[in-house]
Amino acid sequence: SSEHPIREFTFTASTSWQLVSCQNGPVQFTLACRDEPRDIIMDTASQALSLFQEIYGPYPYSFLNIAFVPLENFSGMEYPGLILISDSKLLSPSVIVHEMAHQWWYNLVGNDSIREAWIDEGLAEYSTLLYYHVYNPAFYQDRLAEIKRLAEQTALPVNLPLEEYGSEVAYRRAVYNRGALLWLQLEAAAGRDRLHQALAYVQRYYRYEIVPPRSLLTAITYYGRIESDAFPHFFRN
Repeated sequence: SSEHPIREFTFTASTSWQLVSCQNGPVQFTLACRDEPRDIIMDTASQALSLFQEIYGPYPYSFLNIAFVPLENFSGMEYPGLILISDSKLLSPSVIVHEMAHQWWYNLVGNDSIREAWIDEGLAEYSTLLYYHVYNPAFYQDRLAEIKRLAEQTALPVNLPLEEYGSEVAYRRAVYNRGALLWLQLEAAAGRDRLHQALAYVQRYYRYEIVPPRSLLTAITYYGRIESDAFPHFFRN
């Protein structure tokens, strides 16, 4: 239960799940799975929760559920307090970390996911890198190299409306990969600590609301002491 607002609601059910629970402070994780590696899943989710609370601020709910479902076109999907993972694709723990990050970026602080997906998707990818920088530095280096490689294959702006990308590949390279690269460049310009202070401020000020892109960038440039024209090549004005 929770007395705090949630952005939206979804429901899923199955008679074949096995339910496993664990506790991380006040948050109860419940995993609905079959033969998936439950220890890896729960450990990854719990570590991500602790790390992202430290960086971005507290997760306000008393529950976080992870369910394996027949997603056809996605590896994972985020909802408030609920993460859906595809039971038909090979499990990658990085998907769990990415969807955990969405509890802060999309849920607690929302954005226009059609026209400004670079905010939540770019930050979810950046947050996944932060996780692996702490918990698996070798994989962090591999993932960082892959993101840079894919980002270099497009010059499309990160802030186009979804329909203007023309294909899922183009969308993912611009919004996910170039979006992550944007946050990495902001981190390099501001310093990691100052960027994280700025993002924590955005979480406090816009919690349960929609953050306007201009307001987000204003907070980042102010806290990070970055020139406002330091990253125009990522955006279409």
